[in-house]
Amino acid sequence: MSHYYDASPNVSSDEQLIERKIATHQMKFHTDNGVFSKASIDYGSEFLIEQFINQVNCDESTHIVDVGCGYGPIGLTVKKHFNCQMTMVDINERAIQLAKKNAKLNNLRSSINIFQNDILSNIGKGEIDILLTNPPIRAGKEVVHSIITQARQLDINEVWVVIQKKQGMSSMKKHIESLYSDVETIAKSKGYYILRGSIDLI
Repeated sequence: MSHYYDASPNVSSDEQLIERKIATHQMKFHTDNGVFSKASIDYGSEFLIEQFINQVNCDESTHIVDVGCGYGPIGLTVKKHFNCQMTMVDINERAIQLAKKNAKLNNLRSSINIFQNDILSNIGKGEIDILLTNPPIRAGKEVVHSIITQARQLDINEVWVVIQKKQGMSSMKKHIESLYSDVETIAKSKGYYILRGSIDLI
């Protein structure tokens, strides 16, 4: 059986176009079989986008990475809002091709880098300021927690994670607390939690 967290999903293509207003932005996305939440943008991703946009100030110099980007709703909407530097990675080759297509569809062409990657394996230390992720829960706890572990190893000073309580929120929060000095629950809704971990740079 093929999964959305496989490198090359073995399912036939059936591409479709969805459109959604997220925060204040009207966004369009090509989706397909073999990618996460192909029929519509999932609630967790939209919740993360809205909370991040409402609570963070970014500018053109801020470098954000969207890990497990799928076809691109989180990274592309945040990029649209802040015009920051954006890197988007996913192990799923089909998702990456869709994300690249969607960047063009939403007129996002500069300061954006989208490529197939195993979590953060090809990201340089000190390159990224903030990590955003709606992690691939079905890939397993080890994979999900390794996103945060690698972020800390690469000196990413701030991480934002959306995760459901029933899918490991408590253990994820404890894992972030083991690596980051300041951890808080930013918001919760419909069983989803937004967790933020950061390093005190003072």
